[in-house]
Amino acid sequence: MSTFTEYPIPKPATQVATWNKFIEFAAQIHRHLTQFLRGKLNVGGEFTIANTTGKTTVSDSRLSKTSCIVLQPLDAVSAARLQYVYVDTADYTTGRTDTQTVGHIGSFVVRHDSNVADSDFRYLILG
Repeated sequence: MSTFTEYPIPKPATQVATWNKFIEFAAQIHRHLTQFLRGKLNVGGEFTIANTTGKTTVSDSRLSKTSCIVLQPLDAVSAARLQYVYVDTADYTTGRTDTQTVGHIGSFVVRHDSNVADSDFRYLILG
């Protein structure tokens, strides 16, 4: 009398790779949500104003038509210069469209005086 033993069918390599990608994606979501709940939002950046130009262009894909840009000086020279710095809405381009197309990079132009030392600023994008 012979007996038949059924062995488990091995999973194809593509199925394992798909699950690994899903697990990595879930880990990224967890990390971002944890940072969000701790108040660490990914809504800002930094730029340097050179003393040789009258305008500085900052590019960021998170900009939209309704974004508000908030500037924060990072040193004493920047703080003194802040009264002569503004975001020019005429040179503002949006990065995101109505369909949220990936790959579009928006920018805003910061106008400033050009006779002071280099200044470092942090910006915050709201909206």
